[in-house]
Amino acid sequence: MTRDLKLKQLECFAAQTFTPILREDSRAALIRSLEASRPNRILEIGTAIGYSAILILDLLPSARLVSLEIRVCRHEQAKRNLLEAGVSDRAELLLTDAETYLRTNPDPFDYVFLDGPKGQYARLLPLIAGALRSGGTIFADNLNYGGRVAVAARDGVESIPRKHRAAVRGLLEFRRAVSEPPFRTEFSNAGDGIGITVYAED
Repeated sequence: MTRDLKLKQLECFAAQTFTPILREDSRAALIRSLEASRPNRILEIGTAIGYSAILILDLLPSARLVSLEIRVCRHEQAKRNLLEAGVSDRAELLLTDAETYLRTNPDPFDYVFLDGPKGQYARLLPLIAGALRSGGTIFADNLNYGGRVAVAARDGVESIPRKHRAAVRGLLEFRRAVSEPPFRTEFSNAGDGIGITVYAED
């Protein structure tokens, strides 16, 4: 199966099952960012069904990817999908949480695609920075969280339904943190909101 065909198959599966994958304009922004930076070693936080992993590895034929997922069913789906797409030899798919991995992994990354639990973005940021080479990039998805972040910034977090408040607080904190040195961030409303951050410790 060609990678293009596999990606189309996963897009159909996602639409039919309401499985979240990269939105079209977020996907385009990720591709532009990857083409500009041409990273060799990439960390993905949030494998899901493997759609973005296949996209990344297809775009960058010499790159290697480590991808983290905490849900067993999604992890197993992703392993099958990457094998069928012919990119599994350049991917290490791990069933683990990001904090555990980042605290124990000694090898630096050039690029981090952050698409895991939204409420953890801010807490993970120092660990991600510690795992990035100077000049490395963080691409963070879903920063608008369905428009809730803008509402909370305007009216306060208490205006958001209780079940979403922890995630919104985390996203607001993340946005503030990557807006200050040693980070340089460009925000966009593409998809559900993205941030492209360059980490420069000097």
